[in-house]
Amino acid sequence: MKKVMIVLMALLMIVGLSACNKKEETPAEEVQDTGIHFSLDIDTGNGVSEGLQIATDGEDKLLNILSGTLSGNILTYTVEKGVFTSVNGVDTSDGSKFEVYVNDGLYGDDVDKLTVKDGDVIRIVHVPVTVETATVPETADTPAADDLGGWEVHEYFEERIKEDQKKIFEDAAKDLTGVGYLPLRVLATQIVSGTNYAFLCQGLTVTAIPDVNYYVIVVYSDLDGTNEIKAINKLEVPNVETKEETSENMLGSWMIIKPDDKDKLSEKDLQKSFEKAAQKWVGLDLIPMQVLASQVVNGTNYQALCYGKTVTEKPVGDLYLVQWYEDLNGNASITFVKNVNMAYYVAGE
Repeated sequence: MKKVMIVLMALLMIVGLSACNKKEETPAEEVQDTGIHFSLDIDTGNGVSEGLQIATDGEDKLLNILSGTLSGNILTYTVEKGVFTSVNGVDTSDGSKFEVYVNDGLYGDDVDKLTVKDGDVIRIVHVPVTVETATVPETADTPAADDLGGWEVHEYFEERIKEDQKKIFEDAAKDLTGVGYLPLRVLATQIVSGTNYAFLCQGLTVTAIPDVNYYVIVVYSDLDGTNEIKAINKLEVPNVETKEETSENMLGSWMIIKPDDKDKLSEKDLQKSFEKAAQKWVGLDLIPMQVLASQVVNGTNYQALCYGKTVTEKPVGDLYLVQWYEDLNGNASITFVKNVNMAYYVAGE
C-alpha cells in the first residue's frame, strides 16, 4: 500500500510540473479580407452570363480583373479607344454599342480607367442599332413651309453667306447695341415690294461675361436699297444651355461651335458623321445646314439646323433641329428631331 501511495504522489507531481511548464495557447489572429467583391452582369442580348460574383485579391481596375479572372473563360472582349467593341462574340461593327453601368449609373469615361470598389454592381449592356421612323409634327402652331405666307425656305445652303446678303444685313443692323450679331446664312426669303430675308445669326452679348446664342433676324430690303430689321427672335435649341467656348472645354458642357472654328471638326468629317446617323432615320430626308453646338461625353453629341423633306407622295420641306451622337468608334445615330416653327421666327414684333 505504501508503494502505491508513493507511485500516485510521483504521478501527481509530474502532472503538476507539466501544467506549470505548459505555455498558454493564444487564439490565432483573424485574417482580414483585403480583396474586392463585386457582381458583374453581362447583357449581350442573347442571355449570355448574368449575375457573376467576382472576388479579387486587391486589384481595382476592371480590365485588369477581367483579364486575370475571366478573359478566355466566361468572358471574352476587346476594347478600343476606351470602349468595348466586342463582348462574348457580339461586336459593334453594325453601328451598335456597349454601355457600362456602375451601380445603375451610366459610366461616361474610358473603361480602362474604371476602378471597381468593394460591393459595386457592374453591368455591360449591348445596345443594338435601332431604326427610327420620323414623325413630322402636324399641329396648328407648327405650319408646313407651304403655309408661311409666301416665305420660301431654302433647301440648299451655300457654304457661307453671300457678300451681297452680308452687306444688306450689316446695313440694317448698324445701329443695334448690346448684342453683336454675326450673320451665318439666309434661311428663307419672301418676295414682296422688295425682299424679306430671314438670317440665321450668332449673337454675342456685350457684357462682362458674354452670352452667346443663335437668332433668326428678319431684314426687309426695299426696291430703293433701304434695309430695315423687322424681327429678332432667339432660336430655341432644345436641351442646350449654350456657353461661349473656353480654354477649359469642360466635359459634359454644350459649347457653341464658332463658324470660323476649323480645329474642332472639318466639314468632311462632320458630313460623314451626320450621314451615318441619318441612314437610320427613316421617313425624313435631312440636309445639315449649320452645326450649332457640341457636347463632349463618352463620344460627342451634336445639334444642327437642317432642311428636311418628308418621304411622302407629296413631299413637304421645312427646317428641323437635329441632335445626333457619335461614339468613339465613329458610330453615329440621331437622338431627336424637332420641327422649327418658322412662322413664329419670321413674324414681326
